[in-house]
Amino acid sequence: MAYTRLSRSNTPESLRTSGIISLLVALVILIASGVVYARGYMIKKACTETATGVVTNVSSTLKRSRRSSHYEYKAEVDFTTKDDKHHTVMSDYTRYHYYEGETVMVHYSKGMTNYYIDHDEPGSDAMFMLIFAVIMGVVGVINFLRGRNG
Repeated sequence: MAYTRLSRSNTPESLRTSGIISLLVALVILIASGVVYARGYMIKKACTETATGVVTNVSSTLKRSRRSSHYEYKAEVDFTTKDDKHHTVMSDYTRYHYYEGETVMVHYSKGMTNYYIDHDEPGSDAMFMLIFAVIMGVVGVINFLRGRNG
């Protein structure tokens, strides 16, 4: 039985093209990470008040990927602001496992336009996006240079 090998085109032109595409993807991810970081920074800056809240409800979801799976948790938190107003807020899904009855710190802005809960800080995904953008950029530069010299 004869086996045929699939040839990969490593011509200089294809290496330059894949390098340029990788650099463009890296640029888009870099811009997106900057937006995520800036949004998180603005929310943190706006949240000047803090209060202690109690987790009243926890929901979970199973996140699966090709290599692994893990649970992410979302907490419903009741708290009272400094002006004695009662609020109920929800966290985003996070890997931190909240428990009902747990005490957490709620950071909020006056007027409750912005808030976040400890272990659910805004902008935390920006670092992962930045690392991925750097890796894509390095791959793009390497491919581009290999194509230019080849």
